[in-house]
Amino acid sequence: MKKFSLLISSLAILATALVGCGETSSSSSIPSSSSVSSSSSSSEIVSSSSSSSSSSEVILTPADLNTDQTDAFHFTADYAGKNFIADGIGEVFLKSNTDGDTAAFYTKADHTESVKCRFLGINTPESTGKVQPWGNAASAFTKGKLLDATKIVLINDVPTFGQLDSSGGRYLGFVWYIPSTGTEFRL
Repeated sequence: MKKFSLLISSLAILATALVGCGETSSSSSIPSSSSVSSSSSSSEIVSSSSSSSSSSEVILTPADLNTDQTDAFHFTADYAGKNFIADGIGEVFLKSNTDGDTAAFYTKADHTESVKCRFLGINTPESTGKVQPWGNAASAFTKGKLLDATKIVLINDVPTFGQLDSSGGRYLGFVWYIPSTGTEFRL
């Protein structure tokens, strides 16, 4: 339980850095509204804001985020032959990205079973329905990470967190992914 508390605190810090929940006044160096350039790579988020006299653009990359706390976590769980729905852990395959903290995954390699998953430990601004500042950037960041991943594993301690969110329509899970061949899982 103590590890999950540290994990959730770490993820909250990371989410705050990612979505720019710091200063949002017009004097801020990072604009309070954003859009994602369709030509940017998945490792870049292009944010812009404009006023009557000038336009500015800020490019955020993963290198701009302090991920020391979450980088300290190492994935060691055995997921081979397990199914996320039945076992609370399993390799999954991206079906679609909803926003910065929700995506749909196939839980079987043959794509015959899918789930919508609300990520545990992170809460990003909305990018569906009412779009909040930084919502589109958070969604693009998550989508890029999941699209580029060579492997994705969902895990949930169901007795601790429950299996479904409060709406009853989305499974809950931590997302671990391997960003590229030869690298370790990242949370």
